[in-house]
Amino acid sequence: MTPATPISSFRMNHYTAHPVKKFAHLLLLIAVVGAGCGRPKTVPPEKAFRPLDAEEIDLSDDLNLEGLEVAIAQQRDVLTKSGDTLMQFGSDTVSRRDYAAALDTLAAILKGSEPTSAKLSYIRSNFRFLEWYGGSDWGEILLTSYFEPIIQGSSKSNPQFSRPLYAKPEDLVVIDLKKFSDRFKDESTLRGRVHAGKVIPYFSREEIDSGHALKGRNLELCWVDPTDAFFLHIQGSGTVRLADGEELFITYAEKNGQRYEPIGKYLKDRIAPYPVTMQRIEAVTKSMSQHERDKLFA
Repeated sequence: MTPATPISSFRMNHYTAHPVKKFAHLLLLIAVVGAGCGRPKTVPPEKAFRPLDAEEIDLSDDLNLEGLEVAIAQQRDVLTKSGDTLMQFGSDTVSRRDYAAALDTLAAILKGSEPTSAKLSYIRSNFRFLEWYGGSDWGEILLTSYFEPIIQGSSKSNPQFSRPLYAKPEDLVVIDLKKFSDRFKDESTLRGRVHAGKVIPYFSREEIDSGHALKGRNLELCWVDPTDAFFLHIQGSGTVRLADGEELFITYAEKNGQRYEPIGKYLKDRIAPYPVTMQRIEAVTKSMSQHERDKLFA
């Protein structure tokens, strides 16, 4: 049976996904670079791609290339399962079979012992780069992507996995003010619960996590590390891998309607002089005591 999906149990009025580098997919299809001067402002669809000289490309990657290897393998699977049809990149036509073969060669290069600079040099020499016309000029596109974490968890609470992930509570109500009057047409949808005949705000993260407001209602899907739970809520979905190998796919069901406030600004002093990144926030929060961490997350 597929588990029910979790409620956001913390202060948040919207979900956002942290961007993650999709170097692989973009690199193999199109390289996005800044716009130069003097190029036309309107481009018909058939000319939306423009070839670039290799000298114009500044290839770099601040991470290792393992993610690129995974993306190549996934892309190759799609290419080989779709039949040997032709793909159009600007004025270039490439068969899926030839493209898959090129990816096989690249995958072998990436698995080699050469330094990253040599591997990027191979890509520069053996792949063509296309600039994409988007927005109002060449190279003006917004590329977004979604990161879906895999975290460890347990079907029962224990000292390591102490934070429950909850299914949507039956007492959470959604109030669309626009349905009551036109004067509320610009107002956000509210979340709350009915108590003593009145609608009041739903439980806060502190009330849920520290006050155990949802305990005893059979809403627990599984238990995970508190920091992992926090980031899973922010991502909106992910996979929890249990000790017996079972995996639970968890995705967004609802939110508690409380105001969201990023925690990064509260950790600047702890992280300085390094940049405030998700990885550093995770490392710092996992090093905190339970009391200190709960106070930060509340």
